[in-house]
Amino acid sequence: MSATERVRTAADLEGWAAHAARAVTFAGPDPHYGIGLDRVLSDFGILCFDETPAAALLRDEAVDVLALGASSHDDGRAHGDDAVDNDHATAARGDPRGTPALVRAPRALAWLRDRSLRAGGSLPLLVFKPSHQLEQIARAEGWRLLCASAALARRWENKVAFRRIAASLGLLQPPGAVVARAAMNYDVLAASLGPTLVVQAPYGYAGMQSHVVTSSSELAHALASARSPEWRVTGLVAGTPLSVNACVTARGIAVGAPFLQLTGLERITPYRLGSCGQDWAIMAHLDVATAELADAARTIGRALAADGFLGVYGVDFVQGDDGRIYVIEVNARLIASIALCTQLELADGRLPLLARHLIAHLDPGADQAPLDANEAPLRGGQVVLHNVGHAPFVVADDVRTGAWPVRGRAMTAGGVGPARPAVRTDGLSPDEVLVLMPAPRRSIEHGGAHARLLRREHGVAERDGSLSDDIRTLVRTVCEAVGATLPAATAAGSGGAAQ
Repeated sequence: MSATERVRTAADLEGWAAHAARAVTFAGPDPHYGIGLDRVLSDFGILCFDETPAAALLRDEAVDVLALGASSHDDGRAHGDDAVDNDHATAARGDPRGTPALVRAPRALAWLRDRSLRAGGSLPLLVFKPSHQLEQIARAEGWRLLCASAALARRWENKVAFRRIAASLGLLQPPGAVVARAAMNYDVLAASLGPTLVVQAPYGYAGMQSHVVTSSSELAHALASARSPEWRVTGLVAGTPLSVNACVTARGIAVGAPFLQLTGLERITPYRLGSCGQDWAIMAHLDVATAELADAARTIGRALAADGFLGVYGVDFVQGDDGRIYVIEVNARLIASIALCTQLELADGRLPLLARHLIAHLDPGADQAPLDANEAPLRGGQVVLHNVGHAPFVVADDVRTGAWPVRGRAMTAGGVGPARPAVRTDGLSPDEVLVLMPAPRRSIEHGGAHARLLRREHGVAERDGSLSDDIRTLVRTVCEAVGATLPAATAAGSGGAAQ
């Protein structure tokens, strides 16, 4: 390996990518998760369904973005020859918002094949969640999926299976057990675990299949949400929800800066244990056992590596009020915080974990950054807004993405908007928040994510996990601007940090 091929910091990325990572492409429902490496990788591409305002701004910067548009994924009701166009018909098969449907759409296939030719015939493709369908498509097209196998990822993300894995690794978990559906009895479980239980199906996203149960009727409601024969049942651990992103590289485990996981904010997510944002900056004001978090993340990373895993993964924890660190779950794939994490690491001159993910899959020996290069604290945070109403709403047709002021200026829904267009956090002042708006006229279902609020230098939360006053005001303003309705204010920013 020549000296010019060594990658130690962000400054080395562009030269390395010119010969080892040509035409890297991100594919996912909206373009926002793909923002970050586009600033340092030449010919980076983003394929998405949603024509969000950010998509147009990225094209203005010469980023290759293909957005199929709302007609490709409205509600999945079109079938076969009755569809308006072929893209719509393709997306309507299976999950109309899934990445397999996205890459199968005829316009997307043509675009991806063209990019694959520019990459020398083997397109490097970044995706959020691996799947067997994606693997079949990639195999047929000769693309290179930059992720773990679907079988490996599902094995580790299975909450029931992970309880057994974590126990075998000697990691502390909340008190509980794997319980067969037929043996689920609230009184029996509460007698050993306490009156407040967390009942979880093996799979669930953003808290949708994690239930806080305090009665037999609530347990019955939880069990009705999924047909799983086994469930993970634990006592609720009061404490601070934390996360760590990390990366399995060819030389070992690189662990990132820990962050507060915003959880269950009632005006941001409808789910009691739903993740709705991250805050790195607030960590400077919390008494957190960061070394213990990193050690646990490395233990999990070594086990993942032994199972054949490469690249980025995320680990969720709760630091209990008793001071102990409890491991909750692992996501063996790209995680929701990765786009902002990448931008914050680039701004600090670090080789981002996402870049180390690319190198691990494309050119493993090139990563020469120290394994502890990502551990230093970061400053920034984000809030992901979800539809907390019981009914869908349709996004307004005049939403604008950009840098919004958050101090020294009253904001109302009428005529409000960004001070200037922007799609990344670099260049934000301390008194600005980047608001990434959803696609105009898109229907947002109950629990669905819409706008994202990103910040650098400052965070978005208070020590107790509630939103800071300026961010809470901006949340209300953005919801009014997109057309979402908020419930009556009770504890607008309350986010009782818990497992």
